[in-house]
Amino acid sequence: MYCDQNGLIIHRHADTGLPDGGDTAQREGFYWLGVWLRNNIPGLPKWDRQRKLTFDQVLALLEPNKDGRFRRHPIYEPNDADWGFSRDQFVPLVAAMGVYGKYDTIQRLFEALPEDAFGKHTFNGEWRTLIGNWAGENCTDIRKRQCNAADCPLQTDDRDCSQVEDTRDCGTDVDTRDCSNPLTKITCESEKALANKAARANCELQKGTQNGINAGNKSRCEVEKASQNAVYRTQQGVCIGAEAAKKAGCELDKAGAYQICRLGQKFTGDLITPSTSNLIARALNKDPLTNNWIFILLGTGTVWHGGAVGETELYGDAAIRVAQSEDRDNVGDDLNMLVHLAMAKLRYATPVSDGARRFFMGNRRYSYGSYMKAYYKKYGTDFKDMKGRMWSGIDREGFGVDANAVLGAVRWYNRAAEGANPELARLWEPIIEWLKN
Repeated sequence: MYCDQNGLIIHRHADTGLPDGGDTAQREGFYWLGVWLRNNIPGLPKWDRQRKLTFDQVLALLEPNKDGRFRRHPIYEPNDADWGFSRDQFVPLVAAMGVYGKYDTIQRLFEALPEDAFGKHTFNGEWRTLIGNWAGENCTDIRKRQCNAADCPLQTDDRDCSQVEDTRDCGTDVDTRDCSNPLTKITCESEKALANKAARANCELQKGTQNGINAGNKSRCEVEKASQNAVYRTQQGVCIGAEAAKKAGCELDKAGAYQICRLGQKFTGDLITPSTSNLIARALNKDPLTNNWIFILLGTGTVWHGGAVGETELYGDAAIRVAQSEDRDNVGDDLNMLVHLAMAKLRYATPVSDGARRFFMGNRRYSYGSYMKAYYKKYGTDFKDMKGRMWSGIDREGFGVDANAVLGAVRWYNRAAEGANPELARLWEPIIEWLKN
C-alpha cells in the first residue's frame, strides 16, 4: 500500500515515482469500507493489518475545516474543476462513513454540496449561467449570508434603596446634675427625673419620626426602581421583536435570492444522481424506498430524487458496466460499482438492487487482471508494454484465468505496474465472494 507522509493512501507514478493524491479520498473510502466489511460480516476473514492513521484521522485530514467541504487530498481545493471533490471520491467515502456511524459528518457534507435546479452536485465545478458558459453568481455564497439579530441587552436600575435606620440610644440621661446635697436632694432628684423623662420622650419621638421618613423614602425608591425596570424590560422586548422581524425579513430575502439564483444558474460539478441518493440514504441507515422518494423536498427546495428511480438506475449502471467490460482494460468504474452493490446488500436490499448485484457479479467479462499470474510467470516484474503483452498472452499464447472477473477488474485497476495499491484487491477478495451470493 502506497501512502504519503501523512499516512494517506496515494498512487505512485510508475515512471517518475512521484506521489499522486488525486484519488486519495476514493481509495480511503474503498479501504475503510472494506476493512469494516471484513471485520463485521460473519464468515469473512478478519483484516488485522494496521495503518498509521485511523479512519477518524483520515476524515480530519480530508475535511480540515469541519464545514462539510471535503477534499480528494489535503493539497487540493474542494471546488477545483480538475482536482476537486468529485462523485468518484464521494461515493466510497460516504459509504465508509455510513458503516462507521458518522451520520453527522455525512449530513454536514450533504448540506455543503452546491445545489442548482437539477439537484445537488459534488464540489468539482463552478457556477455558470444557464445559457452560454459565462460565470454565474455563486448560489452557495447566498446561502452563507448571515442574518444575525443585534443584541438587545436588558438595562437595569440597580440603585440602592436601603435607608439608614435611626438607632440612637434614647435611654441615656441628659440631666446628670449632682443631687447629693441633703438640703436640696429631694427637689433635685425630682427635677432631674422629670428632665430625663422629657428628654427620653423627645428622643423617641424624633427617632420614630426620622425612621418613618426613612421608610417612606425606601418605599418610594423601590417603586421608582421597579417602574424603571419595567420600562427597561418593555424596551428590550420591543428591541427583540424588531430584531426578530429584521432577521425574518433577511432570511426571507435570502431564501428568495437563493431560489432565483439556483433556478437561473447551473453548477458544473458531478450531479448526485438517484442511485447515489439511495447510497446516501443507506449510509444514513435509512430505507431508500421510504425515506428518499422522488418527491421528497429538501428545505432548500430541491427534489432529492432516489427511491425506486435510484434502484432502477443502479441496475442500469450494472448493465452498462457489464457491456463496457468487453474492453479488458476498462475497469475504472468497477470499484464504485462494488461500493454501491455492497451497501445495497448490507442495508435495505430490494429485489432490484439484488438483481443488479447478481447480474453484475455473474456477467462481468474478464479483464486483464484475471490473467496476472500467467503474466508474472512469464515476465516477472517487467511491466514494459504490459497491456500489449497481456493481449498477446491471452489471445495468442493461452494465458489462463486465475481470478474471477470482478476480482480481476479490481486487481487490474490496483496493479503495481501503475503505482497503484494491490493490497486493496487483497482486502476486497473475500468481500467479492460474499457479494456473489
